[in-house]
Amino acid sequence: MKKTLLTSAFALLALVANAQQVTSPDGKMKLDFRIDDGRPTYTLTVDGRTVIAPSHLGYKFKSNSSEQNSFSEVKSDMPKDQNAEQKADCYSGFQLLRYENNSFDETWRPVLGEESSIRNHYNELLVCLKQSKNDRFVNIRFRLFDDGLGFRYEFPDQKKLTYFVVADELTEFAMTGDHTAWWVAGDYDTQEFEYQQTKLSGIRGRMQKAIQATSSSTPAGPTTVQT
Repeated sequence: MKKTLLTSAFALLALVANAQQVTSPDGKMKLDFRIDDGRPTYTLTVDGRTVIAPSHLGYKFKSNSSEQNSFSEVKSDMPKDQNAEQKADCYSGFQLLRYENNSFDETWRPVLGEESSIRNHYNELLVCLKQSKNDRFVNIRFRLFDDGLGFRYEFPDQKKLTYFVVADELTEFAMTGDHTAWWVAGDYDTQEFEYQQTKLSGIRGRMQKAIQATSSSTPAGPTTVQT
């Protein structure tokens, strides 16, 4: 019996060590972060209702890009790196090293705009991760406002990752419903578009209309948007 309880206690401690959360200042939104089988994963709830189901985070780099610097040339006769796929992996095999919770609240006045003052108020969760197989470190900084979530990846100074080229971003947004979105087209050339308001299911049908005002528009895809 004692052995069973002790094993359960260790399992619970490991689960807690890999799971953290942060709430919005008004307490209505909650973000849960955890390491799921080595993969950074987050979930977002609003008023106790899940709006973003468990979604993975991470990148895939171009093979060998982390071994080069910005001035080097890729030679076609370079020997093939047998560990290229492993080095390109920046999405699995992570562990949580540490975390920080912070809060910030300020009000600033813009020179122009519709609002005379803007309040910048959020609660923050910073998770610091290590990928042992590549001896690589990645931080993810989440900020929860009363009206939304923002997050970014940060790559601290480190010996084994001084330069890289992103082959694919693997950030997921597993929406649980046909939510309302405010968006502009995801375009390589310009961001000079008017914001659109549609359901997620309505993005494809509105895309052509959304880009008509700009002759230089080259949308990345029929449902690729910036929000």
